[in-house]
Order: sequence, then structure tokens, then C-alpha cells
Amino acid sequence: MIRFLLFFALILFSNFIVAQNDIIPTPCSTSFHNSNTGDIFYDDGGDGGCPCDVDCPGNYQNAGCETTITICPPEVGCGFVSIEFVEFAMYNTPSAFDWFKVYDSIDLTGALLFDNDLGGPNIPYGTCGDDPPFTVTATSATGCLTIVFYASAVVNRSGWEGLITVQGGGDQNSGTPGALDICSDDTNSYDLFDQLGGTPQTGGTWTGPSVLTNGDQGTFTPGTNIAGTYSYTVPGNGACPDASTDVIVTINPAVDAGTNGAITLCDDNAAVDLF
Repeated sequence: MIRFLLFFALILFSNFIVAQNDIIPTPCSTSFHNSNTGDIFYDDGGDGGCPCDVDCPGNYQNAGCETTITICPPEVGCGFVSIEFVEFAMYNTPSAFDWFKVYDSIDLTGALLFDNDLGGPNIPYGTCGDDPPFTVTATSATGCLTIVFYASAVVNRSGWEGLITVQGGGDQNSGTPGALDICSDDTNSYDLFDQLGGTPQTGGTWTGPSVLTNGDQGTFTPGTNIAGTYSYTVPGNGACPDASTDVIVTINPAVDAGTNGAITLCDDNAAVDLF
């Protein structure tokens, strides 16, 4: 039983790690990643390692090759990737050996934001992990950063840990789903915008089984409009996707008790159903 519980816990923990969408590249590879705020970018050794010692668990491999990683927003062109390197250690000496470059682009054509290769402005940086943290932020239209890391076959270190945020873009907010329940004899009008939860932005449009009035307020009038699902959409900017949220309108049949009536009975009449 204990072995089973441990195995089950390991499965749950493994699934949790995958869900974080952390980036751990494969040495000598080229990879592309759509990332979100909260993701973490590691060297190929993952978390851990020794900033100033070789061959520790968690150190990057002595691969003797270049590894290229492109990190973009969830939608290319919607937002700007920013990476704060809170840990950064590699065998970078005045003679280079291991080096790290960051390009402000989706490829290798953008401006260099960091370069500790031989002759680069940031050499030597991170030799034993004692340099201060630094941040690189994309400014190109794609919002992407491309990193090239060269690991020599000689000495390794703990590598890096970069905290990813996506700035700007994707800020469209259409609120959270809502509902409107009314009676069929209701003569009031209702703005479906008021039925949305959260903090929806104005300026959107409504679509549904009938045409609503009053622009982004989406005024629903019983007797004119019909029940169903109405969607409120805030348009995206550039490459950013639209945001859309539904309000479900239900019209319940009104209760009918009939009209007033009267009956005159004698005290010796048989029982009568008043319905």
C-alpha cells in the first residue's frame, strides 16, 4: 500500500511539473516556445547545480555545441516577453569558453540585448554566479526573444534560472459568464452588459439569436428579443485574439391564475370545485 501511495503521489507531482510549462532545452537543439507569465526558463540541467563547481547535479552538460531557444508570447505579436535572470552562472572567462547571447527577435537578426561571447560587451559575466541579476525584454513587433547558448566540452556550471513575464498585449477583457432569468410577462428591458461578471471592457459587440439594441450595453427587451445564448466580444489588438463571454437568457412562462369569478350557492348545494 505504501509503495502504491508513493507511486501515485509521484504521478501527481510529475503532472504538476509539466503543467508549469517550464522551459528546459535539449543540448545542441533548436526549439520554439509560446510562454506565459509565471513560466521559468532553465538551462539544460534544470533547477539546481553549483555556480562555481563542475559536474554537480543540475549543471548544464559539457555539450560542445550551440543550443538555440526562441521564447514568444502565447500569440506571436501579442505582448512582449521579458526574462529576469535571477541565477546566472557559466564558465565565462575573458577567453569566453561558454557564452550566452540574447537577440531581440524571433530569429538571429534582431539587436543583441546580452552578449558575453569573446568581444561582447558582457564578457566575463556569470563566471561563478556572483554577478547581479539582469533582465532582458523584447521590443520587436513579434514580442519574442531568441537565446543562443554555447557550452564548451571543458567545464560546466549551474547555468541559469529566468523568470518569464509577458508584458502588454492580450489585455482584452470581456468579463465572466452571466445569466438572466425573467418571466414571459416581464415588460422591463435589461442591459446584458450588467449581467457579465468581472470587469468587462466597454466597446464590444453582442451577437445572439436576436439583435440587441444600445450598442455594447446589449439591451434585451422581452417580447422583442428571444431567449438563448448571447455573446459579448471585445476585439483584439493586432495579433492579439478577441475576448468573448456568454450570457444565457432564459424566459420562464408566467404563472396564470385565470380571471376573477363568482358563484352563488345555497347551503344545501353539492360540493363545487372552484377551479
